Amino acid sequence: MKEPLSYVEWHKRRDRMANGSMPKFDCHGLTYLEVEDKLENWLLMNSNNLPIEVVTGHSDQMKKIVKKYLDKHDFMYQIPSHNPGTITVI
Repeated sequence: MKEPLSYVEWHKRRDRMANGSMPKFDCHGLTYLEVEDKLENWLLMNSNNLPIEVVTGHSDQMKKIVKKYLDKHDFMYQIPSHNPGTITVI
């Protein structure tokens, strides 16, 4: 399990979310088989820039694949109620 965020890091992430300046990974155009490998590489390169937004669209299968990967690697995330086609990795 991940350690809790420091006060400063929590505020930095909150501000990036509020400003809409999060890096984005868009799953559109990727097959279900491609998404996990490409997501893994992209998260490794951007893990210091959390929060990030993963755009899944409305595909339940794509959301399931992304959430399974995030759970497997202990990433914290949320699905915004105003945009269920995205997953915010925090």
